[in-house]
Amino acid sequence: MSTVDADLSPKSIEKESQTSKEERKEQQRSYEAVIFDMDGLMIDSEPLWFEAEIECFAKVGIKLTEEECRRTVGIRIDDIVKMRYHEKPWDEDRVGLTQEQLTDMIVGTVINLVKKKGQAKKERKRGKRGGTKEIIKKKDSKNVKYAIGSSSSLRLINTVIEKLKPIVKDRFQILCSAEHMELNEDAYVKRLIELYATMNYNRYGKPHPMVYLECMKKLGVSRPSHILVLEDSLAGTLSAKSACMKCIAVPETFPDHSPKFVIADHIMSSLGDMNEDIWASLWRTAMFIDTKRKNICEVFEI
Repeated sequence: MSTVDADLSPKSIEKESQTSKEERKEQQRSYEAVIFDMDGLMIDSEPLWFEAEIECFAKVGIKLTEEECRRTVGIRIDDIVKMRYHEKPWDEDRVGLTQEQLTDMIVGTVINLVKKKGQAKKERKRGKRGGTKEIIKKKDSKNVKYAIGSSSSLRLINTVIEKLKPIVKDRFQILCSAEHMELNEDAYVKRLIELYATMNYNRYGKPHPMVYLECMKKLGVSRPSHILVLEDSLAGTLSAKSACMKCIAVPETFPDHSPKFVIADHIMSSLGDMNEDIWASLWRTAMFIDTKRKNICEVFEI
């Protein structure tokens, strides 16, 4: 439209001014919530999981290496036990351990290891703690809510919170475990879950989006695009993106991580790399998605 053809009527100018005000107001907003994965992100627990899995699976005649354990990072432990049993079944009566008992044994071993030698995740290169406290401290003034969305049991989550209490204090309002996730009657969540029903993940552990959708519901956030998820595993990143949330991935093997992490909105070497530019950039893209109505939830009329 040329300058001559432009609508310069008072109503048009007033409408344009109002739109600009609304856009500026929207840009000044920020994420309503940040959800942290726990294992391997907040606490350096993956080596502890490897140690526990290698020790406990040996009791049923399954010898694992760290590399084999690494391939299942981010997946719920009961699903891992079922997978290992399917690959190499053991005689539960002869060994004296059912799948459920072995699962409990592994979790119990990890809890004991966390209590004995669990440490906050450290930044690569600098050797400092991995940024959980710094992210919370920076965003306190923005009234951001915090939650943990983990594949681990609530027993382990509470153990880690207690271990990291000097760092995280009481900042996490919501703790969500995928341990016993069940389908609820919320129409929004139910519709999203139906989209992934064919994936057949037992009780909706990661990479199913259920744990993050449950976090969103408990946090009282209406739009998934208003939530930022911090993850270290591919399964967790898939879970967050399947829930239509923004996700920053912090792969354990950075910079030699899997190319599949490209699905994340941003990739960092550690939480300590987080800054205002990254935060603002991801928020702008979230607002663009909302404005253009290209959020997958809207595409499927959820």
